[in-house]
Amino acid sequence: MPANPGTGPSVYEESETTCHMTDTNNINSLDLDLFRSRLLPYTRRALDLLPKLTDPWILDIGCGTGVPTVEIARLTGGEVLAIDIDRISLGKLLLRAREAGLASKISVKQSAIQDLKLPPESFDLIWSEGVVAQIGFESALTEWRDLLVSRGFLVVHDELTDVDQKVAMVTKCGYTLVGRFEVVPEVWWDEYYAPIKSEIERLERRDDLFADTLAEIESAKNELDMFDVHNPKFGSMFFVLRSTK
Repeated sequence: MPANPGTGPSVYEESETTCHMTDTNNINSLDLDLFRSRLLPYTRRALDLLPKLTDPWILDIGCGTGVPTVEIARLTGGEVLAIDIDRISLGKLLLRAREAGLASKISVKQSAIQDLKLPPESFDLIWSEGVVAQIGFESALTEWRDLLVSRGFLVVHDELTDVDQKVAMVTKCGYTLVGRFEVVPEVWWDEYYAPIKSEIERLERRDDLFADTLAEIESAKNELDMFDVHNPKFGSMFFVLRSTK
């Protein structure tokens, strides 16, 4: 078992940030995490493609507010180091972990994914959902491989584009493909965007919304306007990989 990579001064300390988070029980707020949790069956499906891991060290890159992070910690029993650039999101993740009884299993670090600065061969599993495009599929696979222990695993949830090229990169970057599966645009609409649309319609009938809720609604409406259920690029794909070294 590698030494705990989540210790040291770079690890985020929970502070007053958590006190300024949106109340997730507030019926006047738009809590996108409630809708993101509807996609957890696909996180679980990706986990099911992995062999049983005993007390794994896990790195979650681009964790956001930690909806998948907490589920991964719960199902694997492992120790998770969750990384994101956004301090508010990390505060929400810490609160979520505490509420789930997993505070001792999850630590966080505020960092850009381009500047991880973590010791090599530290993790049995690296997980990343929705951020690989920031540095490119090939660059992510190449740079993150050195953070894995021998024959460690990498799970990437990425855009449903250039799939054949990405599959070809798997071997080139030093992995074998354990499995892959699509989350098609229709699923994204039915499980995520359509419920958000309904919630926005409910909220807009109220006249007591806070300014930050109005901003969240506007942002979500812009995303809804861009979504096209008939365009494959609005789907996504899970890649489950294993390092060959």
